[in-house]
Amino acid sequence: VVCEDSERNLWVGTLKGLNRLKIKRDGKIAFEVLLKSVTVFSLFEDKEKSLWIGTENSGLKRLK
Repeated sequence: VVCEDSERNLWVGTLKGLNRLKIKRDGKIAFEVLLKSVTVFSLFEDKEKSLWIGTENSGLKRLK
């Protein structure tokens, strides 16, 4: 699952976790692993810029 947020970051949910691809000011791309060992099925950013993550066994998670 892939979601682009309001800051143009790409969030990638996989069978093994949640990752973020972030473009830095100098144009370089940073790859960050934020959740491990979680199967991500859905991603959504709300009006308050919180990222909601739907998972298989861990329920619904929110990142502010």
